[in-house]
Amino acid sequence: MNENKEHKMKEEIRLRFLEKYKFYSHLIIYILVNTLLIIINLTTNSESYWFIFPLSGWGIGLFIHYIKYYSIASNFLHNKIQQEFARRNKTKKK
Repeated sequence: MNENKEHKMKEEIRLRFLEKYKFYSHLIIYILVNTLLIIINLTTNSESYWFIFPLSGWGIGLFIHYIKYYSIASNFLHNKIQQEFARRNKTKKK
C-alpha cells in the first residue's frame, strides 16, 4: 500500500514538472517569435504596426496557459498539504 502511494506521488510530481516545462517552453517561444516579428515589422514597414495582432492573440493564449498552470500547481500544493495533515493526525492517534 505504501509503495502505491509513493508511486502515485512520484507520478504527480512528474506531471507537475511536465506542466512547468510546457509553460516555460511556451513562454520562451512566445518571446523569441514575437521579438522576430517586431524586428521584421519595424525594419520592413514602419508605417503600420501589425505585430501587435499576433502579439496580443498569442499573449491571450499564453495568459490562459499561465492561469491553467498555476491553478494546477495550487491544487497540487493544497492536496499535498492535506495529505501531510492526514498523515500527521494518523501518527498522533497511534
